[in-house]
Amino acid sequence: MKRFLLVCLIITGLSAISATKYLTNTGTITSRSQHIGLTEVRKGGTSPTKTTIGTSPAVDGLLFDATDEVYQIQFMIPDDWDGVSDATLDLYVALNAAETAGDTIAFTGDYVSVSFREDSVDKTSTQLLVTETVLVGCAGAGCLYKIVFTFDYDDADNPLAIEDIVVMDIHRTNITNVAGVVLISADARTPRKL
Repeated sequence: MKRFLLVCLIITGLSAISATKYLTNTGTITSRSQHIGLTEVRKGGTSPTKTTIGTSPAVDGLLFDATDEVYQIQFMIPDDWDGVSDATLDLYVALNAAETAGDTIAFTGDYVSVSFREDSVDKTSTQLLVTETVLVGCAGAGCLYKIVFTFDYDDADNPLAIEDIVVMDIHRTNITNVAGVVLISADARTPRKL
């Protein structure tokens, strides 16, 4: 059996708390998760508005309620990535107000994957469009949804490699159905070699 070191980063407002725990590999650990702090990088003509949602506790987040609000997320492909699987970026968003079941939450992401000492950040980006449908029973303000961007590991313009930096600008594709969502957390996931 192999033992792995798990490091957890919990973001609360502008402070970070880290915890470390050892896990024993029983063959069930298949991916690494990297938590991405939402105070990392902001960008765009208009940035999403910092807000809170809920009452006890009030959860910090970024309100996306217009299509011109751009936010940038960056993460690194870790050295234990298996090298032959797609990576994902999971955005956890809460509805800002009650919505109608069947409506869609739509995000667009434009990204580059840059290899250390091999690539320029000034390269052709790859665009991803993702949608999530509002469900019956979870259409009220505060209902949580996961938006998943999938990065093709062998994309023609932005293939992934160990220690690549992935830089992605995200924005709402449209606000026709769901007017506002609050981004409260993000995680990058990469399948790991065992």
